[in-house]
Amino acid sequence: MEAIKPTIGYKQTEIGSIPEDWEAVRFEDAILKERMKVGKIKQQEYEKVGKCPVIDQSQNFIAGYTDEEDKLYQGILPVIVFGDHTRVFKFVDFPFVVGADGVKVILPDKSRFDSKFFYYTMLNLKIDSRGYNRHYPLLKEKKIPLPPLPEQQKIARVLSVIQEAIEHQDKIIETTRKLKKSLMHKLFTEGLDGEEQKETEIGRVPKSWDVVRLGDVCKKPQYGLTASATQIDTSSKFLRISDIQNQKVYWNDVPCCECSEEELKKYKLEKSDIVIARIGATTGKSYLLDENTPLSVFGSYLIRIKTKEELNPDYLYQFFNSAGYWEQINKNKGGRLKEGVNSSVLVNLKIPFPPLSEQQQITHILSTVDKKIEIEERRKTTLKEVFKTMLHKLMSGEIRLKDREMEKREE
Repeated sequence: MEAIKPTIGYKQTEIGSIPEDWEAVRFEDAILKERMKVGKIKQQEYEKVGKCPVIDQSQNFIAGYTDEEDKLYQGILPVIVFGDHTRVFKFVDFPFVVGADGVKVILPDKSRFDSKFFYYTMLNLKIDSRGYNRHYPLLKEKKIPLPPLPEQQKIARVLSVIQEAIEHQDKIIETTRKLKKSLMHKLFTEGLDGEEQKETEIGRVPKSWDVVRLGDVCKKPQYGLTASATQIDTSSKFLRISDIQNQKVYWNDVPCCECSEEELKKYKLEKSDIVIARIGATTGKSYLLDENTPLSVFGSYLIRIKTKEELNPDYLYQFFNSAGYWEQINKNKGGRLKEGVNSSVLVNLKIPFPPLSEQQQITHILSTVDKKIEIEERRKTTLKEVFKTMLHKLMSGEIRLKDREMEKREE
């Protein structure tokens, strides 16, 4: 099987230009309208383990588990699960329990559609957001392409291969993240050589290490600048909490701000600065500035930490992503997001403190794992872009999939 440019003509339809041997059909004409017995459970009833998987409208494919087997969907499989509020589609080919409200179970008409192909047509649809309102009425208005069944199956196979590669990347990333978490625990409690440990106020640490206040090894924490962001191009970028996503900053998307020379001098970010979110849902999240940092200042909802010579900033940043750090942050927050953290909380944080040379070695080990995760995430991003491109080209007929033998016969 190979991908070739179509040799047949196109026709214009409500869904755009498609091959002449395809149809454009109404969504409602592509599904079976059978009454289905679907048991549901509320989100607060989900369990972490159980006999039956729970499928709801969240981003996670399996949201939880339950032992309530009497609520299992026992109808025709596979089905497409649609999140009426979230616009999320899921292809499900095993018995499951529907979780919470806002879930539609859709049965494609197998006499006309390959089930997996139908699922991919759903992913290719553009459904405008209504916020948390229902979206199924918009879905019912859509039209979708209907190629010949053999071609549907070929399209589904190609897209499935790419999707499986993405899922494989997810597993690699998840495994590597678990490795890092395990390494962090081992290194921060046993050190590099697994030496004898001692009990401290933050748990067990190597006997040769100290436990110190952050304020003793860092300069005084500094609150950020109170200013307004602007899309007008000024000399300085304005880093805010919202600009830090998954430990990354995309500087091209960071707005600017107008600040005086005095403010720029006072709040200018430099390599090895660490900024910490001090309020809101991301309270405690940190970001380490690197050599690629443009001319920028930081906003008032961030606190800047500068380390003294005896503390490696990369080591501190790694600790800021450890369980030991988060236990202290969450204890100070007391479960109240609005409380956040402040300068006095930060200076009194306790950190495990090995000699500088050991800090650097620990940082190198953990940074190597970080680079592995970053590489795998880039591969996943590339695969997702390939999937998106192929989905569009295959669903529009821009690329046709035919067997070589069939091509020879047509010639």
